[in-house]
Amino acid sequence: MAKVKKLTKKELESVQEVSTKYSRLTSDVGNLELNKQDLLIELAKVRQEIEAEKSTLQKKYGDVNINLQTGEYSENKED
Repeated sequence: MAKVKKLTKKELESVQEVSTKYSRLTSDVGNLELNKQDLLIELAKVRQEIEAEKSTLQKKYGDVNINLQTGEYSENKED
């Protein structure tokens, strides 16, 4: 029977440490991607809310520019 060959304890610990770091970082990247997807979904919902608000205001005031700080608005001028 062939003799079993082993890494030194220090080598094994080093390889295990690097492997653990790699696994942790891969998991972190996966979590970031999931968070990114959640944020993109939320962003799409907010865009829909903006479009709904714009549509409501456009029906009431027509084609206008609104100053979001003051609430003042002016009509858009056609070229």
